[in-house]
Amino acid sequence: MPTEFYHTSEKHFRRYEEHFRLIVENWPRPTIFQPQPPVRSVNTLASHLRLARQAFNDNLVKVVERWETKFDVAKWWDITPLLIISTKVDLGSVWCGPRSAIDTLVVSPIPTIVPSQIVGPVNDPSQAVLDAILLLHEKNVLIDPTVVQTDLDVESLAAFYDVAVTKDGNRYIIL
Repeated sequence: MPTEFYHTSEKHFRRYEEHFRLIVENWPRPTIFQPQPPVRSVNTLASHLRLARQAFNDNLVKVVERWETKFDVAKWWDITPLLIISTKVDLGSVWCGPRSAIDTLVVSPIPTIVPSQIVGPVNDPSQAVLDAILLLHEKNVLIDPTVVQTDLDVESLAAFYDVAVTKDGNRYIIL
């Protein structure tokens, strides 16, 4: 039997189950969480929520040994593709809700992009490379815009990350 990592385990999911119950109950209104010990950072809390979401969703597709929950699983299954877990609305909180609600709350000026600030273009990246670029933007490792030219659906992939994407044909700018 393969070894299960803690962050993909039922035990990790249970630690955040109450958070998910509140998200489902409040949907489509955003739900706000502040880190509580032992988690002291909003980035850590957001990361743990994302991992617990993935662990639960992975369990949902199993035929046997489904985890019992304290929330409406049918509603969860409907909202989970739309759920954004963001640290960009308020620096001291994690906001969870639909992208449309979260994006309206994030106050950020439209950046003026000068050519020397643009990374790329990255031409025809694999999905793994594109996922890495999106993750690096979400974690603020890449802070300058990245231009990607691809036939992949970058907007659909970006829905799983807390990033902004603009599209012009098969050319995307990731912020």
